[in-house]
Amino acid sequence: REAKLAEAHSAAEGIRRQAREIASARRDEALRKLEADLAGLAVRDRERAENEARKRAMSAREALVDEVLQGMYEELERMADEPGFDAVVKGLLSEILREAPADAILMVPARYEQNARGWLAMQGRPSMAVEAVDGLRDGVALRDPRGRYRVSNRLALRLAKVESEARKRIAAALFGKES
Repeated sequence: REAKLAEAHSAAEGIRRQAREIASARRDEALRKLEADLAGLAVRDRERAENEARKRAMSAREALVDEVLQGMYEELERMADEPGFDAVVKGLLSEILREAPADAILMVPARYEQNARGWLAMQGRPSMAVEAVDGLRDGVALRDPRGRYRVSNRLALRLAKVESEARKRIAAALFGKES
C-alpha cells in the first residue's frame, strides 16, 4: 500500500510539475503577446500623434497663407483709395472698352465718374453712358442697357482667378519649396 501511495504521490508530483511548466509557458506566452500588443499600441499612438501634429502644422501653415492672402486683398482695397489709383482705373477702362458695344453702360467707382467721362471723350466715345457705383472700388464694369449681362474688370477678381497659384507661391516663400 505504501508503494502505491508513493507511486500516487510521485504521479501527482509529475502532474503538478507538468501543470506548472504548462502554466509557466502559457504565462510567458501571454506576457510576450502583451508586450507585443503594447509595442503595437505604442507605435499606433506615436503614428496617431505624428499624424495629428502634421495636421496641426498644415492647418497653421494654411492659416498663415490665408492671412497673407487676406492682406493682399486688403492692400488692393487700400490701393483703391490712394490718389494714384486713377492711372489703374484708366488702364482697366482701356482693357474693358476694347470689346464694349456702343450701347454698353460703363460702371466706375463713384469718385472716378468725372475722370471716366473725360477719358471716354478723349477716346472718341463721349456719348457712352457712365454710371457711378459706390460698391465698385477696385475696378470697372460694363453692363448692357437691359441688364442681361455684366462684365467686370476688377483687381480683386484678378487676384481671385490666380488665388490657387498665389497660395502655392506664398507657401513656398514662407515655408520653402517642400510645402
